[in-house]
Amino acid sequence: YEGLHHGSSYLEHLHLLAAIESHGSRNPVLSLEDGLYSVATGVAGQLSIERGCFVTIQEVMDLI
Repeated sequence: YEGLHHGSSYLEHLHLLAAIESHGSRNPVLSLEDGLYSVATGVAGQLSIERGCFVTIQEVMDLI
């Protein structure tokens, strides 16, 4: 499946390779901040399951 999920990372690999091969002349599609918020979203989801309550992204970000 060529897409952004379902276990497929083909497009993400193409974007990463293009950024690396550009030697800094091309920005990555996503930023470090995008990655940070992506991880924080997963952490918030896990904490919500463990605690049995709503967890905000800001609450997770405050833990960093």
